Amino acid sequence: SMDKAVLEALASGFPVFTSSEAFTEEMGVRKFIEGDFADLAGKIESAYRRGELVYNERGSTFVTTHHDLCVLVRKILKFYA
Repeated sequence: SMDKAVLEALASGFPVFTSSEAFTEEMGVRKFIEGDFADLAGKIESAYRRGELVYNERGSTFVTTHHDLCVLVRKILKFYA
């Protein structure tokens, strides 16, 4: 399932690193191997060297499009209609 902490971090628009299989890079996260702190450190360093540790709307757009409260209410109403 999607971790709410990751969704909140994505909504902030800042870089998010996760090992959760529920998220994909298309959603705006950077993936690392679960439990592999060297992999995480390498991904952070690589993003830093490429100048990618900056605000980005991709993650926040994903969250507002798919997990916004209004979207959730519409899905619930449609389900029970």
